[in-house]
Amino acid sequence: STGANWLPDSFHRWAPAWFVNNRGSLQAFNVLQYNKDHGFPDVFQVGRPIGGGVSLSGGADAVRYFLSADFNRDEGMVSYNWQNKFNARGNLSYSRGPLQIDANYGLIRMLSGTKARSRRVTATSVAA
Repeated sequence: STGANWLPDSFHRWAPAWFVNNRGSLQAFNVLQYNKDHGFPDVFQVGRPIGGGVSLSGGADAVRYFLSADFNRDEGMVSYNWQNKFNARGNLSYSRGPLQIDANYGLIRMLSGTKARSRRVTATSVAA
């Protein structure tokens, strides 16, 4: 799936900064307009959240299985705001008479970017 994160009409939403110029007059300054007039890249962008997943399941009376995986790439309105996330899950069941054995595995891996720095968050769980 895809979509968009954006800030509509950023030029008019961004309040100007005010200062007194060298002639003693009060003057407005809009950093977004300044960047545009001087050929600098836009501060805000259209962030594209992208994701997808797949799953597989099946088996017979004695053995059943389920596997799934998902990936998400979320981008924000500024280049330093993003997140990558990967999820995976697997289940396996064996049943014969009164005996039943279940094994489950889950994995979550996430990497995020902020203005300060990138940070990695990883979690893994295993149960049997």
